[in-house]
Amino acid sequence: MLKLTQNSKALSPVIGSIILIAVVVAVSIAATTWMGAMSFNFMEVDELKITGCSWAPDISYADLTVKNFGTNSVTLSNIAVNDVIASDVSIVSGSSTLEAEETSVFRVTQSFTPSMKHDFVVITASATKFAYVAVAPSGSSEIWYNPDWSNRKAVTIDNTLNPDDLTDYQIQLTV
Repeated sequence: MLKLTQNSKALSPVIGSIILIAVVVAVSIAATTWMGAMSFNFMEVDELKITGCSWAPDISYADLTVKNFGTNSVTLSNIAVNDVIASDVSIVSGSSTLEAEETSVFRVTQSFTPSMKHDFVVITASATKFAYVAVAPSGSSEIWYNPDWSNRKAVTIDNTLNPDDLTDYQIQLTV
């Protein structure tokens, strides 16, 4: 028969349990601190929006209106057009660092294609990207009539009684 001997070098179960609980508490405190730090970092998100785009009459440039909807200041580093960083960007109003609720206007000068979609992407210093799609106007200044036509009359439209834009209106002509 096998005789068991008492080993005096082993830890008592009470001491082992106390050490195990201390290790579990230390690991849980470290995990809680790490998760808390991650949530604070995720809460600081850039919240920019391109609120509008206005074009030059000859579509040689586009003015982008950018607003910071976040609570922290945001610094713009680049503007890309159709996935290419724009080489000629100037500030029309405001600055490249937008405080909370602040608006700036940036002018992107380059050769735009008339009547085509252009993808504008504002890139912040933290590499966050904000996209906006705008369609360039036709920009056509071509003569749409034959200059040799002899029966041409100038038409003047008075807009004083109409506060709306004069687009897509029907007119009646008696010739």
